[in-house]
Amino acid sequence: MPRIEKLSPHLADLIAAGEVVERPASVVKELVENAIDAGAKAVTVELVRGGMEEIAVTDDGCGMSREDARTAFLRHATSKLKSERDLAAIGTLGFRGEALAAISAVSRVELTTCETGAELGTFLYLEAGEVSEEEEVGCPEGTTIRIRELFYNTPARLKFVKKDASEGSYASAAAEKCALAHPEVAVTLIREGVEIFRTPGDGDLYSCLYCLYGADFAKGLLPVEYTFESASVHGFVTRPEKARGNRTMQNFFVNNRPVKNRMLSVAIEEACRGNIMVGKFPSCFLYLETDPAAVDVNVHPTKSEVKFAAEKHVFDCLYFGVKTAIRRPEEKPAATFIMSEAAPTASPQTLAEAVRPAEEKKAPIEQSFAPPPERREPVRQSFTPPSVASHTAVFSQQPPLRYETAQPAAKPVPQPVEVKPTEQQTTETPTAPAQSFAEREFRIIGEFARLYILVECGDELIVVDKHAVHERMLYEKLKTQKSDASAQVLLKPVVVNLSGEDMAIYEENAPLFAAVGFETEVFGEMSIVVRSLPLALEREDAVPAVTEMLNAMASRRDAMEERRDKVLHTVACRAALKAGHKNALPELEVLVRHALFDPAIRYCPHGRPVKWSLDTRELEKRFGRSGNLA
Repeated sequence: MPRIEKLSPHLADLIAAGEVVERPASVVKELVENAIDAGAKAVTVELVRGGMEEIAVTDDGCGMSREDARTAFLRHATSKLKSERDLAAIGTLGFRGEALAAISAVSRVELTTCETGAELGTFLYLEAGEVSEEEEVGCPEGTTIRIRELFYNTPARLKFVKKDASEGSYASAAAEKCALAHPEVAVTLIREGVEIFRTPGDGDLYSCLYCLYGADFAKGLLPVEYTFESASVHGFVTRPEKARGNRTMQNFFVNNRPVKNRMLSVAIEEACRGNIMVGKFPSCFLYLETDPAAVDVNVHPTKSEVKFAAEKHVFDCLYFGVKTAIRRPEEKPAATFIMSEAAPTASPQTLAEAVRPAEEKKAPIEQSFAPPPERREPVRQSFTPPSVASHTAVFSQQPPLRYETAQPAAKPVPQPVEVKPTEQQTTETPTAPAQSFAEREFRIIGEFARLYILVECGDELIVVDKHAVHERMLYEKLKTQKSDASAQVLLKPVVVNLSGEDMAIYEENAPLFAAVGFETEVFGEMSIVVRSLPLALEREDAVPAVTEMLNAMASRRDAMEERRDKVLHTVACRAALKAGHKNALPELEVLVRHALFDPAIRYCPHGRPVKWSLDTRELEKRFGRSGNLA
């Protein structure tokens, strides 16, 4: 029987560190929140090698005395809790003492701090949580803390750290969240010596969003302002047509604390139901104000998840707030961002992006439901149906089935070519074991809703979903490609702005984009540029396709092959025929042949059936007949 022994203080500190310090992003979050709690008006975050080599956070807050500086690195030490009653209504961010203690336990720390009004400051150097150097120094009021060689003494944790670029993206996302949570604080992020963003710190959320995401994104926002019983919400939600393929841009803040809560996402998605496409998600920056005593922030060690005492009130507040906002799309955000003289000095590039021209400040934001720009003329092509063995070549080298919706193509479409199957193909066709792709008789009756093909085949009425059939055909073709997919180079590349989380996902999975025909590269710190697309896609598909692919890659539990399969699903779905496309009869015949006789085309990549049948007997039963059709 093994004996129970008390852990050594060092081992206990390492275990505690594992609860709080998962990666450099965790350190950035804790240190910036401590700076904000210290009353800082400006915070600068610097990252070297994604934060693994060095993280430096400088603030102009109240600073610390020599005694407080030493005490701050002890476990369970805090200036924010005095009694049990304080736990019932937590209004600060980093109230736990474990943060600095946990960080110092797995890194080398340099702290320079000066209390407001003091003549001299304090310098401390710690290794593995122990102070090895201490002296008085001259320094500005405020605090600078440098975290060097994170996890240097925990090699087991280093095995799970991703490459520097990915960790840097996660750390950037953490700094971005802190800036959004406190628009009254000027937050600057410097990564590998390059300034990534600088918020003005003027307390205007719209100004902060403008600096972080640019003018185009800011113009697509609708203001939210609503109060319901004991809760109130304010912020912005994106216009319905700006919905994204994932939830990474859904940001919720409870009493200025960034949080995660499934119920909050459900509330805004229910409010947007009927206004956005299925499979799309609204982006938002919503700030919920409620009684701190009605919120439990201790659900998770990092306090990123919360529980509410009155969930229904919170749900209703968000639901009706967002519902009201999207029903008034003509209104624009009241704020207009102009860099003030009191704001921190920014680089010329930041100023060029942040300051709007005079005429733009006065011009109203464009209406949310304006008609989309006119699409370019579709490519007219001839169409030749393939055999079973070569069905994946139907849409091989040119955009598939992009046909005029009003006028038929000028060039005549050749008639279908009947192809005799091989013996092997005959034995693999369960529905028609002794017949070829072209021999079994069927008659296309017509289309319903320009999506469903009505087919008479023997004594059956078959309904074929042409989108599902086409999607599966494209998926089978992409799946069989052994090398990088053929692509079309764009005359004008497309820039896709990403959140910090999406950027990290992209950097981890960039080879998958090339594997399916996307030529992409990093463009700045928070965006990528798309230079080529798969032949089946058009330029306007670039942004939604990229965001949907990133969403498909988001799960870290999936193996690389599973991620590639999800990406192929996304490309095939985006490129497949949509409802409303007008197709000539030979084109419909090809789709029907695959749906009826090709064993590989039974379900779309998402699992939906490609056809549904109703035989004569079922029809007779429905109409009350007894086998006599007279």
